[in-house]
Order: sequence, then structure tokens, then C-alpha cells
Amino acid sequence: MSKITSICHRRTAAGLEFAVVECLPLKSGEMKSVLNSGHKVREVLQTFMRDQRQVLNLWNDDVKAQVREHLDEKYPTRTWASLSNPLKSKWHAPFLKREWLLVKAKVAV
Repeated sequence: MSKITSICHRRTAAGLEFAVVECLPLKSGEMKSVLNSGHKVREVLQTFMRDQRQVLNLWNDDVKAQVREHLDEKYPTRTWASLSNPLKSKWHAPFLKREWLLVKAKVAV
């Protein structure tokens, strides 16, 4: 099952409103969630990116804790301080570069 995240807009009495919408195709229909919305597209996208970074950081910390716990149980005499930086740089760099390119492309339109 894959999620589809997109930015949408609609006209309102106050002008254009933008939203980041997540769609999850299900057998019983499609579930849609508005992740954030506002009248300034740049702010909507920046908020979305910040939230995604926070989720990625939480996920990264969770994975590190699980790996460290497993390694501590298996190898109690070793230290694993060097584990965090390679994981973080390996996962964050491609994600942040892709998201920044998407924001630049959509804001320029």
C-alpha cells in the first residue's frame, strides 16, 4: 500500500488556499487527509517539510535505539557511539535534497 502526497489549491472568499493532502488508496475507497493548509504556498510547503524532517528524526532515533539495544544485548562489552552518524547521513541527505528540489520547483510555478 503506498501513500500519495500532493499539494492542492482551491479558491475561497479570502483568495487561494493551498493544502498538502495525503491519499491512501484502500479497497473500500480512498482515504484523504489534509496534512496542513494555508494561503501562502511557500509556508505550507515549508511546514510540511519541517514536519517530515521531525518524523524522520524520530524514526531515525527509534531505529538507532532498537539497533543499540540489540547490539548491547548481543555484545555487552562494546560501545556503539559511531553508529549514529552514518545512519543519519545515509538516510537524511537524499530525503532532504529531494524535498528541497520539490519545494523550489513548486514555489517557482
